[in-house]
Amino acid sequence: MEQARWGWRACLAAGLIAAVTPSVFALSVSPPVVELRASAGSRLHGAFVVTNDTEEPSTVTVETEVLSRTGYVQRDPNEWLTVTPSLLELAPGEVGEVTYDVSVPEDARGELAAVVVFVQNLAPQAGGVQMRFGMSVYVSVSGTEELDVGVDSMALRLSEQSAQAWLRIANHGNVHCRPEGSVLVNDPSGRTLGQGQLVRGAPVHPGQQGTFVVSLPDGLRLAQGTYQLVADLTCYAASQVPSRLHVRQVGDIQESGQWASTDPPAVIPDH
Repeated sequence: MEQARWGWRACLAAGLIAAVTPSVFALSVSPPVVELRASAGSRLHGAFVVTNDTEEPSTVTVETEVLSRTGYVQRDPNEWLTVTPSLLELAPGEVGEVTYDVSVPEDARGELAAVVVFVQNLAPQAGGVQMRFGMSVYVSVSGTEELDVGVDSMALRLSEQSAQAWLRIANHGNVHCRPEGSVLVNDPSGRTLGQGQLVRGAPVHPGQQGTFVVSLPDGLRLAQGTYQLVADLTCYAASQVPSRLHVRQVGDIQESGQWASTDPPAVIPDH
C-alpha cells in the first residue's frame, strides 16, 4: 500500500458573523487528500484528524459522495468506503478522529474515487452556521492502471500586465494524474525567449480535460511572427508511475498581438 504524504492541513473559515460573536468559525481536517494504492480484494484503513478551531461547540456530520457528478464514471462509495463515526461533537479547540475503511472490490479496475464530506453545524447561540466541504479519496487498483494523457492544445496570451501559456490536458486513461513541468516560448530557431513552471497540484480525472495556466516572465514581448510553445511535463498518478508529455505547438503572433495556432500539438520524440 502506498499513500501520498500531504504536508499541509485543510482549513476553511466562514469568517466573522456580524452582531453574533467575534469567533472565527472554522474546521481543520488533515489530510486534505488521500491517495492510496492496493490490489483488488484487499482492505485499507486510515483516519482523518478533525479540529474544531472555533470558540463554540460544534457538531460535525460525515458523509461520502461521488467525486464528480459529470463525466467521470465512478462506483458508488457505499460499495467500498465506510467512515466512522458519522457524527462528532467537538468542544472548542477539541480534536477528533474519523476513520475510513476501504474494501476494494474484486472486479475493480483503474481507481476508486470518492469525497468524504464534513458538515460543521455550529451551536444555535453561535448563529446556527453550517459549513460543508469535502476531502478527496482515491484508491488506485494495483496492476490495472492505464495512464494515457495527452496535450490537446496550447496557447499563448500576452498583455501589458502579464504573459501566460494555457494548456488543455486530456486524460484518456483510467486513473487521475497531476501534471508538473516547464513550458518554453521559443523562436523558430529553437532559442528560448521565456519559460514558466507548472507546479504539481490539480488533478486531471479519467475521461476529462483540465486547463492549466502557466505564468511566463511579465516582461515577455513578442513581435508579430511565428513562435513555438514547448511543454515538457510529467503527469504523476497515485501509483507513482509517471507519464511524460513532451509536446511542441507552433503558432503565430498576429498583428493584433493575439496568438493563433498553425498546427496541432506534436509529440517531440525522445532521443
